[in-house]
Amino acid sequence: MLVPLAHCRNAIASEGHLLSFYKHVSANPALRQASRDAKSAINYLETEIGMRQDLRVLVNAVAESKTELDHESKRLLDFERRNFFRNGLGIAQGPLRDRFREIKERLSELPIEFRRNMNEEHRYVAFSLEELEGMSRDFLQRLEPDHNSAGAMVKLRVSFKMNYQQPLLRYADLGETRKR
Repeated sequence: MLVPLAHCRNAIASEGHLLSFYKHVSANPALRQASRDAKSAINYLETEIGMRQDLRVLVNAVAESKTELDHESKRLLDFERRNFFRNGLGIAQGPLRDRFREIKERLSELPIEFRRNMNEEHRYVAFSLEELEGMSRDFLQRLEPDHNSAGAMVKLRVSFKMNYQQPLLRYADLGETRKR
């Protein structure tokens, strides 16, 4: 009983990563949007699977049957039981569970929205080399120069895109740089 469910979750995870990869790397805005839409659909599917009462009943029946299971199967069974509980199936059917589902769906959409906004943002923050102390030479070479009115390079531009933002937050020595 658990094997088909596990295979389903594995297929969703592996295919989902492939489909959502393009939202981060594609130069084509339509492909990025299609990738975001696919990720939203996958999140919705995962929520639907996680809130199926019939699957919860089957998982609980297996758990309560006291059938001898190997360690891996027992661990999967425990994981599935916790997963159904986390998805609100411990809440009695009715408006409270419906509200829980709405909140869960919204919480799965917010990170996608946030990443889209960050990746579509074209503004930047300019830093001097001193402010970027601790950053690798490769990172610094990827940054575009910010010139003053006389045309001389004054600072380096750090965009809000994830591949610039995350290394800066992790490796910049100055707290003020990370804060800005």
